[in-house]
Amino acid sequence: MVLKAKGLRGLLLAWNLFVGQAKLWDKIETESAPPGRFLHSMVLHARRIWIFGGAAGSGKGPNDGPFNDLQCFDMASEKWIQVAAEQTPAERAGHVAIVDGFGRMWIHGGTHSKNVPPADQLDFIELDAIDLSAKTGRSWTPVQPAGTPPAARTMHSAVTDGFGGMWIFGGLRVGPSTSPSEAIFNDVQYFDFEGKNWTQIECAGDLPTKRFGHSAVLTSLKHMWIFGGQGEPDNFEALAYLNLVTQSWFRVTSKGTAPPSLLAHASVLDARGRMWVLGGQASPDQANGKVYYLDTSLMQNTEWKMLEEFGSAPLPRIGGRAVIETSGKLWGFGGTLGPPRDGTFPKDLYWLDTTGPAPTTATSTTTRHPKDPNPNSGGSTILVIVLLLVAAALIGGGVFFFRRRRDMRLMQDIGEPRQVELGEARA
Repeated sequence: MVLKAKGLRGLLLAWNLFVGQAKLWDKIETESAPPGRFLHSMVLHARRIWIFGGAAGSGKGPNDGPFNDLQCFDMASEKWIQVAAEQTPAERAGHVAIVDGFGRMWIHGGTHSKNVPPADQLDFIELDAIDLSAKTGRSWTPVQPAGTPPAARTMHSAVTDGFGGMWIFGGLRVGPSTSPSEAIFNDVQYFDFEGKNWTQIECAGDLPTKRFGHSAVLTSLKHMWIFGGQGEPDNFEALAYLNLVTQSWFRVTSKGTAPPSLLAHASVLDARGRMWVLGGQASPDQANGKVYYLDTSLMQNTEWKMLEEFGSAPLPRIGGRAVIETSGKLWGFGGTLGPPRDGTFPKDLYWLDTTGPAPTTATSTTTRHPKDPNPNSGGSTILVIVLLLVAAALIGGGVFFFRRRRDMRLMQDIGEPRQVELGEARA
């Protein structure tokens, strides 16, 4: 029986591999979920997800937004709670938000609509001080920083180094501008938490072109990686990173199955230094439904990989946001399933286990994923899994047969019942 169990363990291992792949994605739908939206902000702090603002249409309908509500998803209770607070910032979409090392959620920028300039106000709220069971005692704090503030913008990116400050890059000016080139930015601005002042950073190196709708993550090496966006003519599938210490830009030549050029996508960095990219607009009439990742620690030797579709993957969406836990659980919310004016705005909260067995595709040279994916792309992977199951069964049976014959020969040689020795082996 012991030998049979080893064969069964092989079967179970192969089965768990299949089940693990099939359940990479899952989602949570609750009655308390906030209205669907896109171009909102989303941060993670102390096992709670916080979202602010966003829009759900052209801005002309009664339920289109933009919004200025603060919503919290508590992972322990799996419930959404709307948090009322005093001095709430104005409605907006396309803004950025970060959480500093003191547990404060900062928001910056964004726009009310195409006809209203973005808000350049900087506000924060102390998340650790919020009691979800209380109805009062919460308040945003508007900040009037020193120094020269950056030009008002929307659809820019922001990262934080924790206790030091916040770095923003790029974005789009909405409102009067003297020329199209002045409507898009590629400047780097730094806000110091302690001094509460802005500083424009003069960077060296290979400066990326002006863009908006891109994404950025910050690694443990204090490298701010950016990807995608739209703006001045450029290869927006290419990667670049800014060394925050030397304040120098570097272009990255990656290998593998690269994502298409994406606008209004989401990206996160896991504890292993892998940058994950999902969602976004791949073309005027198509949203990206794939997930890509690469290891930023490999620097110029990094390689894009594409996650195959397994489990209940969310529908392709534009303008959604994502966060990731240190355990590797990636959470996403919001986005539009079509053009914002007539799109659908789902309010499901979905998650991806990035640590599970993940079938991927990669090639030796940079390859843009085709816009019309093969619907049978997962068939070959499933076939491999079935073959693994069969192989595990054959190997388990062969080992059992071989060892059984060996035990019978030993019984004949020494004339003693082998059951005793097998019992001792089990003990």
